Order: sequence, then C-alpha cells, then structure tokens
Amino acid sequence: MTDANCLIVSHSVKFYTSAKQLAEEALQCETALASTVREARGMLLTGDYTLLLINAPLPDEFGLDIAVYAASEQAAGVVIFTAPDLLEQVRAKAEPHGVVALPKNASVSQVKLTLSTLAVAARKLKDARRENDKLKTEMETVKVMSRAKLILVQQFGMTEKEAHSYIEQRAMEARSSKRSIAENIIKSYE
Repeated sequence: MTDANCLIVSHSVKFYTSAKQLAEEALQCETALASTVREARGMLLTGDYTLLLINAPLPDEFGLDIAVYAASEQAAGVVIFTAPDLLEQVRAKAEPHGVVALPKNASVSQVKLTLSTLAVAARKLKDARRENDKLKTEMETVKVMSRAKLILVQQFGMTEKEAHSYIEQRAMEARSSKRSIAENIIKSYE
C-alpha cells in the first residue's frame, strides 16, 4: 500500500525508529513524527493519516484522548502501545472507540498484522465517508432543484417537467450548474 501515511507519536527516538521500520515494511507508507500530543493534534488538523501509532504515555498527556479523536474524527486506524501492566486498563477505555491497544512488548508479527489490518479498515472507512459526503451533496442538490421547480410551478404555472427543462436550459445558456440556477431562482422568488 503506497498511499498510506502514518503518524507516529512518541517521545522515544528508539520507539519511533522501530515503529517507522515496521510501518514502512508492512505498508510501504510515509511516516511523520510528533513527540507530544499537542504536536500530534496540529499535524492531524493539517494532514491526512491512515494510521496513528502512539507510544503512551507522552510528556504532555497519556495519549488516549488523541487516540480516540483520531479514530472517530479522522477515520484513521489507531494503535496505542502501552506498558503490559496497563494494557487491560487501556484496552477497556480505548477499544469501545475503535482504538487498538497493544503491549509495548508485542511481537513484530503481531504488530505488522495489526497495522496492515487497520490500514485496510481505515482506507475502507475513508472511502465510505467520501461516498457518504458525495451522496449528501447530491441529496442537497435534489432538494434545491425541487424547491426551485416548485417555485416555477407556483409562480409561472409550469408543469414539473417544464420547470426542470427551464432550469436545464438556463444552466446551459449560463454555462453554470443546474444547482446554481436553482439557487438563484430560490433567492429571486423567496
């Protein structure tokens, strides 16, 4: 997978080096480093990451809040690595939000499998969100067109088909979208 971007959040250079190598081997992804939660928040706002790997705890926070945020708002696959004695506690808080918790002493094969599985799931989720956004836009366009046609029917006695043809004709003449013409009709008559 070459379109994956991985954000590694770690104060430890040793962890970053190991995680970067694993991510690149497992996913052929580009990696970026944040050493604090604050830095990671800024990077999440400006970048599009497929995976987020967190080495908890971090200097400014534990890291669970940013993990939950990234999993829910960014549609990223998130793994939080923690000390083995804290694993069950972290899992109980992380997993209901779609965050995978692994012990820092997890095997290389376990980490690679987890990363590749999460990357696939994150890509599918991002695709679904894009499709959902596209459908929402299309639905909004249908609503605007319907309102404009209703205005034309009520104001000018056109049939629904005539109103539709009128909007299409105006859009071609103006070299504009039908939605734009419909929005102008609504503004003019409401």
